[in-house]
Amino acid sequence: MTLDTNAKVEQIKRVIDSAGAVVAPATEQLQQQMRDALGNQDGLTAFDYATSGTDAEQLPSNAVPDGVSVLLQAPESNAAMVYVGSSGEQPIEMQPSGTVTVDVSDTSAVYVRANSGGDGLGVLFEDG
Repeated sequence: MTLDTNAKVEQIKRVIDSAGAVVAPATEQLQQQMRDALGNQDGLTAFDYATSGTDAEQLPSNAVPDGVSVLLQAPESNAAMVYVGSSGEQPIEMQPSGTVTVDVSDTSAVYVRANSGGDGLGVLFEDG
């Protein structure tokens, strides 16, 4: 049996997904949504956050576009480590100048805890 790899495809009616099911192909609208989510954004959001004490504190709310990661950096001027994570636990230790990226839909999902009030984070992410 020969397979013609130079054939012209005029229309794709069905495709097989990762589970082996036959499904309709992606529409033009869905393809555009995927390009928008995976493409570069036109702008940046950046802010500094300084803790007011040593308890875990929630970062301010900023919507993060789909497919965009948030960069967190502990400034070199921090007196000690800061810890980031969720409202219940902040297991990620960040030394001064340390960085970590998180994939969240809003920066308010991130909590920071410091050993010294006034220490904090720089926050940076792409936005439209």
